Amino acid sequence: MRELDEKIPMKYGLVGQETCGLGGFFYGLRSIKGLLEIVSYVDHYAPDAWLLNYTNPETLVSEAVRRAFPDVKMLNACDMTISIEETIATNYGYDRKNWIPMYYGLNHFGWYTSIYDKSVDRDVLPEILERLENERLHVADFNAGDDTWQEAWDMMRLMTKNFPGYLPNNYLEYYLYPNRTAEHTDPSYTRANIVMDGREKQTKEMARKVREQEKGEILDFNFGEHGNYIMDMAASILNDNHDRFMLIVPNKGAIPNLRDDAMVEVPAYVGRTGAEPISLRFAINDFHKGLMEAQNAAEKLLVDAYFEHSYQKALQAFTLNQTVYSADPAKQILDDFIKANGDYWPELN
Repeated sequence: MRELDEKIPMKYGLVGQETCGLGGFFYGLRSIKGLLEIVSYVDHYAPDAWLLNYTNPETLVSEAVRRAFPDVKMLNACDMTISIEETIATNYGYDRKNWIPMYYGLNHFGWYTSIYDKSVDRDVLPEILERLENERLHVADFNAGDDTWQEAWDMMRLMTKNFPGYLPNNYLEYYLYPNRTAEHTDPSYTRANIVMDGREKQTKEMARKVREQEKGEILDFNFGEHGNYIMDMAASILNDNHDRFMLIVPNKGAIPNLRDDAMVEVPAYVGRTGAEPISLRFAINDFHKGLMEAQNAAEKLLVDAYFEHSYQKALQAFTLNQTVYSADPAKQILDDFIKANGDYWPELN
C-alpha cells in the first residue's frame, strides 16, 4: 500500500511520500484502526501498562488515541530528531550525548531553536548553521549510501539558507518546496520501491537464513541510536530516571501561542508517571505558527473524518494539506484512494 500512497498523488503532480502530504494522510487513515484496536486491548487487559508508540504518521495516530482513550498510558515518540542530531554531530565533530536541544513543532514538522553543548558550555546551533552554509552534510547513520537521504540533507541546507536562524526538520522540504520534490521524484520508482528492493529483501533474506539455521553472521542490521531510543525511554519509566526525549504530547501550553489540544513535538522528561513536557516560555514566530496551525487543522479534520465517517471532513483535510495546490486534485486523489484502500479505510459518507 505504501507504493500507492506515493504514486497516486504523483499521478496528479503532487508530493508522494510515506508520512508527509497526502501519502501520509492515506497511511494515517489506515493506521488509526489497527492502533486503536491494540490500545483497546491494553486498556482492557493491562490498564497500568505503558504503551510506547513509534507508529507513523505519529501526529495523526496519537491524536486519534488521545480522543478515543484519553486516560491510557502512552508515550508517542519519533526518532527523526535523533537522525538529524546524529548526522550533524558525526559530520561536524560533536558528541550529541553532550547536547540539550530545544525544539518545537508537530511530528516531521518542526525547528531547533538552540542546541546547548555541555562540553563547551554554550549554544552551538549558530556555528552549526554557519557550517551548513559552506559544508555539505553526508548521510551518517544506517542509511549511509542511500542517495535519497543524501538529497534530503542537501535540501536541509537550502531551507537554512532561505529561512535562517533555525534548524528545520528535514521533512519540511515536502511542505516548503512541494513542486521541487515532486519534479525530482521518479513517479514509476519511488521511495517505496527503493525500500522493497533494498531493506525489505535484506530482511527477508535474513529471515530465510534464520529459518534454515545457516551458520555465520546473519542479523547484520544495526540501527544504532534509533534502536536504543525506545529502550532508553522504557528504562526511564521503569527506573524513574527523568531522562529527556523528544515526544509528541498534547500542547497544554508548552507552546504558549498554539491551541492547547494540538499534538506537538517538544522536549519532555520521562519518569514513572510519564512525560513532563518542557514549556518554551516564549511565543513562536508567525511564520512557524501559521505553518503549524494549517497542518494541525488538516490533521484534526482527517481524524474527525475517521471517527465521523465524513467524506466532507476528509476532503477539507486533503484540500488544506500544504502540499496540495487546489481542491480539484484533492478530490480526485481522495476518490482514487477510497477505491484503492477498500476495507483498510473507514467508510466515508
